[in-house]
Amino acid sequence: MALPIVLLIDDDAFLATLIQVTLERGGLNCRLQYANNGPLGLELAEYHQPQVILLDFQMPGMDGWETLMHLRTNPKTALIPVVTISGAIASRGRCAEMIAASNAYLPKPLNFEKLCEVVAQFTVTHETK
Repeated sequence: MALPIVLLIDDDAFLATLIQVTLERGGLNCRLQYANNGPLGLELAEYHQPQVILLDFQMPGMDGWETLMHLRTNPKTALIPVVTISGAIASRGRCAEMIAASNAYLPKPLNFEKLCEVVAQFTVTHETK
């Protein structure tokens, strides 16, 4: 059986490395795909069909909200669970709307134990189907 895929869309490459190590140390048997911007993330989501997408709110160019709207309106990606990750104030404006439209929310700085729990909710369910 192929490993579940987790797609991270975030402009912080160092965070991608931290998340990869965290998922491995947390015992999650999955493959991390990384996109450093929204347009690339949309391409990877459609191509790889990940079990969950970790999506940053604040990115240059196409931000997380716009990326999420594209994901939700594309029939090939509309049902993929999305976890918003953000250091922005969660109760204001577009960030609050993005969180409401997501399947889960993790504030930055990330609690890596909680990250593993949330990712496991989506990837373990996939493995047992």
